[in-house]
Amino acid sequence: MRRFHRPTTLLSKPASGSSPASILSLGGGLEFVVPSWKQVIEEIGPRAHIEAAGAFALAYNKLEWSLYGLLGLVLKDDDDVVVFMFNELNNTQKMNLIRHMVDRSFSADSRHHIEYGLRCFSICAENRNIIMHASPDRSPDSRHLNVVKGVKGRPGAVNEYAFTLSDLRDAAKSALMLSDYIYALVDVIGDMLMGARLGLSWPQKPPQPRKLSSSLRPEIPEDAPPPLQPPPL
Repeated sequence: MRRFHRPTTLLSKPASGSSPASILSLGGGLEFVVPSWKQVIEEIGPRAHIEAAGAFALAYNKLEWSLYGLLGLVLKDDDDVVVFMFNELNNTQKMNLIRHMVDRSFSADSRHHIEYGLRCFSICAENRNIIMHASPDRSPDSRHLNVVKGVKGRPGAVNEYAFTLSDLRDAAKSALMLSDYIYALVDVIGDMLMGARLGLSWPQKPPQPRKLSSSLRPEIPEDAPPPLQPPPL
């Protein structure tokens, strides 16, 4: 059975000579250790890697809003419907709706560019889900941000990831480049639907984002139940 790193910095009083921390007294003899910021960083991973992971999270949030522009295109700028769909649908449902509407009324070039943007978006979304739902697995390693994430459908099983600084920075850059690309598509297609008044050109496609992959095979405890099987047809 895999043994996970157990955080102690945030739960116990600081040892002599450790990073400064303060004690929060709640009365009745109840005390909590308030860690220093240095202790927080030390508990998670290398500072530069944490910064890059945070930059990717914010870059992805900007990218996610680009779907709002695409929804506006396919739903003919019906603001009430666009706002409702954007808030009520998950990203997969949004992309399926965009694909359905695009197939019905848009040019071949428009469909090609939108499909490329959505395909790249899916990769960024998968990368985001890995990073944002993983748990730090701190180990003495200054070159990687080590995390673990549960395997969907396999209770007790985890994937291990060891992200380099380049992994995280590239993910952030890809999200920003894709965001700019999709926003540019919205401008170009919107202009075409208005009669090409501005004569905008198709934007250059950004490189396809790289999928973040686990560094090891999924670790499955011996007592883990078998994977769920779909019902017979």
